[in-house]
Amino acid sequence: MAWDYKFISFGIIKIKGPKVLVYKDQFNYTTISVGVLVLKAEWAGGVLEITLHDGTVRRYWQEDKFITM
Repeated sequence: MAWDYKFISFGIIKIKGPKVLVYKDQFNYTTISVGVLVLKAEWAGGVLEITLHDGTVRRYWQEDKFITM
């Protein structure tokens, strides 16, 4: 299953070291534990792209499923 449209349309993403908080509304979010420091996280269509500190990019098409670019 792909990301719920509520996450994509709300659009708020916060980086907290090795974790990324993806908000669905003002009070609800899901946490992605990446395991290494995150440099950048942004929506690319319906996919969440997370750039790691070493330059590696992970594309999350679900909360727990990603591919490494």
